[in-house]
This record gives sequence, C-alpha cells and structure tokens, in this order.
Amino acid sequence: LNLTGGGPCPDAVAFDGEAAPLIESLQAERKQDPDVLYLAGRLLLLNNGDLQQAIGHFQDAVKENPNHAKAHQALGMAYARRGDVQQAKQELSASLKIQPNVLETRLALAELHLRSRAPDLALEEANVVLSALPNHPLALLIAGDALLQAGKTSEALRKFDTLVAAAPTSPSGYHRKGVIYRMQK
Repeated sequence: LNLTGGGPCPDAVAFDGEAAPLIESLQAERKQDPDVLYLAGRLLLLNNGDLQQAIGHFQDAVKENPNHAKAHQALGMAYARRGDVQQAKQELSASLKIQPNVLETRLALAELHLRSRAPDLALEEANVVLSALPNHPLALLIAGDALLQAGKTSEALRKFDTLVAAAPTSPSGYHRKGVIYRMQK
C-alpha cells in the first residue's frame, strides 16, 4: 500500500470518465448523502489530488453516517498521505470496528503502526491478515519488519523466508534477509 505517495486510488478503476458527471449530478441532488460525499472525495483524489478537499468530503460523510466504513477508511488513508499518522490510525481503527474483515484496512493500519514504532500492534494486524491468507506478501513483509523492529531477528528471518517462497520475484524478502545477515556479522 502506498500511504504517502501520489498515484491513483486503490479502487481507481471504478472511476472512469463517465463517473465524474454522474457524481457531480448526485452531489447537486443529494448534498448530504454520505455515499455521495464519499464518492466525491474519491473522485477528487483520483482526478486532481486535492487532498484537503477530499478530506473534507470524507469528514462530512462520516459526520452524516458514523458507520460508513469506507469513508472512515478513505479518511484514514488521506490523513496518512497528509502525514497525520495518529488521525489516520484513529480512522482506520474506526473502519475496522464497523467492518473488521477488510484486509486492506488492516494492512494500512499495520504499516502505520510500524511507522510509529509500535511493532507489536503492527504484528497483530499483519497476523490477522495472515490467518486468512497465510502467504499474503505484504502481510508477510509487515510481520517480518515488525519482528525485526522488535529485535526478534530469527522470527523475522522465518517470515522473510516465507515471503521469498510465496513471492520469489519480489525483491523485498531477499533484501530484508540480506539486512539480517549483515546485522549478524
């Protein structure tokens, strides 16, 4: 997951050239509809990257419907892009309380825990994903990094070994194993 960089939204394929006029039309008709506010925020991020205005739409969607899991998730991802790690973690956690089985949200939260030096929390989130998908490359990478951050190099090495086996064309597992081998010398 790319929490800080630009680029298209994870579900960008849902917004083709015909989506913008439809969403704008819906906004005119249903200004306070949380689904419309959510879609408007996603469209803003996709089309022109106006992060602050998109955050405003997501905040409005959450205000109108506090149980809108996708709006909480999008708001969390937008806060992460802006660098507001604590707010991002709060929104991603709120999303998971509503929809606990969204693995993308768990992985995003795990990455934020790593960023804020909370390896136990990162590992906990990664392990939820790994219990559902044992060879998920990003979950294995996050789990290994969390173990490494916690000083558990042997366990981290095992995660990276599993990552290499699960995704042999990805350089991440090989790189992390090299880091550990260098540390051990």
